[in-house]
Amino acid sequence: MLTLGVLLVGLSTARSPAAESYALIVAGDPGRPVTAAANTLGDWSANFSRWSAAWETLLIGTYQFPEAHVTCLSSPDPSSPGSISPETSRADRGTVLAQIASVARRATSQDQVVLILIGHGYHSGVSGHFCLAGVDLTDSDLSQALSTVHCRELVILLLAPDLRDMVHALSGAGRVIILGNVRSSAPYFSEFLLRALAPGAVTLLQAFNQASLDTIHWYQNQQWLKDKHAWLVHGVVNQEVWRLVYPRGVMFAGDDQPHVAVTSNDPRQVAGILGRRMIAEVAGIDDNGDGEVSTVYDGGPVPAALTGADGADGAVAATLTLGKP
Repeated sequence: MLTLGVLLVGLSTARSPAAESYALIVAGDPGRPVTAAANTLGDWSANFSRWSAAWETLLIGTYQFPEAHVTCLSSPDPSSPGSISPETSRADRGTVLAQIASVARRATSQDQVVLILIGHGYHSGVSGHFCLAGVDLTDSDLSQALSTVHCRELVILLLAPDLRDMVHALSGAGRVIILGNVRSSAPYFSEFLLRALAPGAVTLLQAFNQASLDTIHWYQNQQWLKDKHAWLVHGVVNQEVWRLVYPRGVMFAGDDQPHVAVTSNDPRQVAGILGRRMIAEVAGIDDNGDGEVSTVYDGGPVPAALTGADGADGAVAATLTLGKP
């Protein structure tokens, strides 16, 4: 089910050649052993460790983060007894907060800091929670911890479901928040965001727009084959992603080219969605400080890229490139 950005901008607009970039990647608690699932799509939690490694590779290899500045915290794999990670790299509440404090001590007002949360999330009725082994991380935990990070740019990717309350808690002037899914179901948006950033030198807004539209298109190219109890997927890239995120699922490869244009997901338009998988996720972005995310559906029923014009969400993200504070 997965699942994560926030950006703090300093007062000066000049880029410093001495500026550094730091990253903390947290793969949350998968919750249970990954076994043959009862449904045809397998267990989303199986992607957490793979996504964590992919983000580390992207930041160090493509965006030139110093290896010593990238920290990965992981949760024990419940399906592999004895897989407990060293204490300093365990994804538990104390270690996460300690690592944020460590970055706060090292980062300067010219630097960029990236925090990526991958995993399960939920809303308790009072606050948003990110699932960790032991005590979960709350939105107030994050708000307090990040208040000590005084850097030029702070990017947080919330790649977990049900974390909209964290956007509300962390939103403010000069901050950019990217939320993997504005709904409660699992965000596979992480896979497409990694791919959108892969070329390098891509702004955060460009990557957000591309990944949002690609995720929607991916859903639209999946059709349930009732007689085979399996999914038919059109488009070579869509098929590749499907196999990666559902390693235990059953899929039939359709045509090499995708079939469906990025159009409305209106359930009243039965002819357009009959037999097709409904779009279960839409990513959101907030960088105007109002605590509300904008999505590619904000302009109407047909998704379209955000521009960040006239003070709308996206303006700050359009100026940010990972690894270049």
